[in-house]
Amino acid sequence: MDAAVLNDEVRLRSALAQALLTARATILSMHSERFPVQGVTLFAMLAESHASVHTWPEAGVAEVDIYTCGPTTDPMAALEHLKHLVGCTQSEHLLLERDVHA
Repeated sequence: MDAAVLNDEVRLRSALAQALLTARATILSMHSERFPVQGVTLFAMLAESHASVHTWPEAGVAEVDIYTCGPTTDPMAALEHLKHLVGCTQSEHLLLERDVHA
C-alpha cells in the first residue's frame, strides 16, 4: 500500500468512520494520532465494541482490528469498505466468531 496513505491521519480517520458506518456500527468516539517520524494509530469506540488501525508506512502495512457484538453489525463489510477507500491491493484476514451460547 502507498506509504502516503498510511501516513495520512485525516484520510485514514475518514475512511475508518465511513467503513464503520457502512457496517451499521455506532461510533461513540474516535481518537487518532500521527507519529512524528511516520505511522498513524486510530481507535474508534463503538456502541457494539471497538475498532483500531495501526500503520507502518515504511513496510507498506496496516493492521486493522474490528470487534463487534450483536447481529446488526457486519465487521467484514467494514473491512472490505476500508480496503477499498484506502486502495489496499493485498490483504489477509482472520475472522473469529464468538459462540455466545457456549
